[in-house]
This record gives sequence, structure tokens and C-alpha cells, in this order.
Amino acid sequence: MKYFEDAEVGDTFCSETRYCVSADEIKQFAGQWDPQRYHLDEAAAENVVGALFAPLVMTMCIAIKLTHTTGFFEIDPVAGLGLEDVRLAKPVLAEDELSVTVTVVAKRDSNSKPDLGLLTQRTDVFNQNNELVLSYVIPSLVYKRPR
Repeated sequence: MKYFEDAEVGDTFCSETRYCVSADEIKQFAGQWDPQRYHLDEAAAENVVGALFAPLVMTMCIAIKLTHTTGFFEIDPVAGLGLEDVRLAKPVLAEDELSVTVTVVAKRDSNSKPDLGLLTQRTDVFNQNNELVLSYVIPSLVYKRPR
């Protein structure tokens, strides 16, 4: 286990694996959670971006799962405090292979909890061509080393 004191601004964590997004998975997720025609039907998607593409929320779910393979969560987490600066740079298409890079972008002591610190992480999601498809920022409370 690592603690607040073990993290520095600029620390970077990369996913150990890639995740291949299938057309069937896009349709299943969209059918349950975001039933827009362009997530369910190739012909409808053709008119929007040229091919079937994943909902933003699905892409975020995949990114969070991949973040667990980076080692970032070895820093003992308490709770995420929100989601900031979400940017969908490029659609995630069926058969794209995704990976993530997590970077610590800010660090400070908690103002109200002396045993906790605040780390802010930026997550960048890339496709198989190393093109940025999504980025977002999450400030999180993490434990300090016990005294």
C-alpha cells in the first residue's frame, strides 16, 4: 500500500492491458443505458461519425476499469470528490482498443482532515493509434501514512 506522501505531481501510471470495444458490447450497453440510435444502429451512426461508436459513459466505465490495472489505486484511496473537465476528443469506435494513462496533476493536504491528503488525477484514454479519445480529472481524498 502507498500513501499520500508517496505520490508526487507528475507521477504517471499506465494501464497494463488494452480493452477492445466490440460492436455487440456497444449495442448492449447503449440499449440499457443510452439508447440513442447512433449507438444502436450502424446505419444511423454512419450519418454521425461514419461508424458505430460507444456512449461517453461506457468509455468512462472502461477507463475506470483500466485505471485499476495501472497501479494508481495502490495509493490508499478514501473517496473520489467529483468529476471535472471531461473532454471527449474523438469517438470510440467498435473494435477500438483502449488504454489509459493516469497522471497526478495536483497534491495538497486536506484542510479539514489532518490524516488525509487530496490528490488530483488526470486520466487520458487512448485508442490503438495512440490518439486521445477522452480525458477527465478526478480530485480524490487519500490516506496519509499512519503515524
